[in-house]
Amino acid sequence: MKRLALILSFIFFALGLEAGKETRNQRISGAAMVSGANVFASDDKYPNCEVPGQSVVLASKGKITFGINEYSPSYITGFPSNGITVVLNVTAYDKLTNMITVSNPVRLTLSFNNSGEYTDKNIFSLPGSHLIGATIVQFEDPVTSAVIPAASVPQNLFLETEVETDRYYAFNFNYFASNPGYVVANNYLSASDELEIHWQNIPGAEEYELEWTYINDYDGAGNYYSVTGLPSGFPFSFRDNTTRVQVTGLSYKISLIFEHGYILYRVRGIGRDIVSPYTPIPGTWSADPNTLVSVNLQNHLTTYPTQFFINSGVSNLAHETNKNWQYSASYAEDGKKKEVVSYFDGSLHNRQSVTKINSTENVVVGETFYDHQGRPVIQVMPAPSLSSIIKFTPGFNQLNSACPFFRLFNIIVVIIKFGVRGCLPGQPECINYIIFTKLLQENRFSQAAIFIQCFINNVPGIYFTIVSRGKGADMVGKIHS
Repeated sequence: MKRLALILSFIFFALGLEAGKETRNQRISGAAMVSGANVFASDDKYPNCEVPGQSVVLASKGKITFGINEYSPSYITGFPSNGITVVLNVTAYDKLTNMITVSNPVRLTLSFNNSGEYTDKNIFSLPGSHLIGATIVQFEDPVTSAVIPAASVPQNLFLETEVETDRYYAFNFNYFASNPGYVVANNYLSASDELEIHWQNIPGAEEYELEWTYINDYDGAGNYYSVTGLPSGFPFSFRDNTTRVQVTGLSYKISLIFEHGYILYRVRGIGRDIVSPYTPIPGTWSADPNTLVSVNLQNHLTTYPTQFFINSGVSNLAHETNKNWQYSASYAEDGKKKEVVSYFDGSLHNRQSVTKINSTENVVVGETFYDHQGRPVIQVMPAPSLSSIIKFTPGFNQLNSACPFFRLFNIIVVIIKFGVRGCLPGQPECINYIIFTKLLQENRFSQAAIFIQCFINNVPGIYFTIVSRGKGADMVGKIHS
């Protein structure tokens, strides 16, 4: 049966300057928080923070954080009622190893209140720092300035120093030409029915662009070619019908919502101009090392180095080959995506919609049920699936193990007498609900209300909406309730 495949890709690119930030920190806590204790953090390139022609520092910042460790396993009692202040002597140096002037001593104060607002973190920030250190002078009461002895200092406090450097490195846009052994490969993840594409680090790259396209291998007769029987010069191009994401990591997962055929993919790095760090520099593609932009990309499938074959054999990778389905995907920054697959019956009524967001890997399923005239009458609230695979799930919503929800309009309706006024004693909930549907179809709404109340009382945890339509000259085609 023909499948509906529609891909809507909304790709939002960001410069992603966050990728150039390098952070180093050090923390002391608990018993180490005493007078005379030292804590410092340093840029790992210090004192050679910049190397002409190789790296450039856009900005840097040093921070000292005095805080309460909310995850401390110790139960703390007797927190000073006025709060607590740590008195520090701070030293800092810039990228040229010059000492930065600091108004010492630096005081940072915390407070704690079980029943109201309190200050659990206090930060001292010093822009331009590549090395920053702090020495604890003493702890004191923030109101009276009285010294707090070490034995009275709560053990769930911490003092942390941190240096954040926004640095960029020289980027070779033609990296693949001089590194023929560079690896771009894939793994099939059966647990989630995804293709994970992974690649190696490229020096100086701040982000990576992954681009892929799908090509079916059906011949003119509606069949598909064998793996070894592709015609000579089987063409493809990255000009049209491709999807591209920009990520900061070294791998990305693609859901295998495709027909029989091939997925072709390629990767390139995105660096920065160290003279103008806000200017991105795209590199060459991994499978097209001699071309910088998307021109002259006609190639042949039989010789393309990075591809994945989707078959209909034992592994059954081709998606739902005996169903009608429609796929859509929305993309955001750093490769975040929301995927929705809708499954249709032979009359193109949407029976089930499956949604997955790759940031959580959760799959949510929603269903619609129709009456005998093809009108939607029951919409079940979407619920998470126990599987992380995007697929059609028969009988996803069930009344109980013996009565799947999807059978309500597919089984023979129990014949009942006109005078039935309540639940049938000793019958399973699904039988009572089948009776309800029969009453609903016959516009016997008062009796139907009794049965639906019986059903809801006996089967908690299933949420849905029902639409019924009246009959008669004044109610044809109108929603009754």
